[in-house]
Amino acid sequence: MPAAIPGIIKSRVITQWLQGHSRDDIARSNNISTGAVSNIINEWTNALGRYEADALRELAKSLKTAHLSPAQCAIGFRTMKVLSDQGIDGETAEYIISDTYKKCNSLGIAPSKVVTYIEDIIKFSDNIRLPEIEDYINQKIAKKTELEKELQELGDEISILEEQKSELEKGRDLALEQKRKATEEMKSYFDVKKNYLNIIYL
Repeated sequence: MPAAIPGIIKSRVITQWLQGHSRDDIARSNNISTGAVSNIINEWTNALGRYEADALRELAKSLKTAHLSPAQCAIGFRTMKVLSDQGIDGETAEYIISDTYKKCNSLGIAPSKVVTYIEDIIKFSDNIRLPEIEDYINQKIAKKTELEKELQELGDEISILEEQKSELEKGRDLALEQKRKATEEMKSYFDVKKNYLNIIYL
């Protein structure tokens, strides 16, 4: 009586069969006979149902050809379900996803950023309705232009004040120089006068 085939081997046989491998390839990779492979597959399909088993195999082969994993397929299904719930048919949904991806790619926007940007737009739209965004932006541009004009005017006023300050400093320095000269002249005058008086009284 042949030894029982371990459950892990049976599971691998079913997985490989669903992936589209031939019975001969499955037998070789698992070191069992093709008859054992057939028995495992027949046992599994009889338990599941021939139609369902064949459908699963065709699905697995299609996923393999498309280089998709079951997890990716599930994500795609959930995405289509969300769009379908919004009344968007499959063809339109495919166009939206494809077109959005292409445009994001051309703008250098990573897919991981798209959700963040959408969240930002939603938060922004809590205060500003989307149709009002253009007017809001124009108002901000006008305000920016006004502030830049005021800043330029302040810059001009500062330049004028600096020029006036420079002129005042020059005037102050000139007055101080004149005062210094006048002080020296007066000192010289008093020294001469003092010497003159000393000579007279001597």
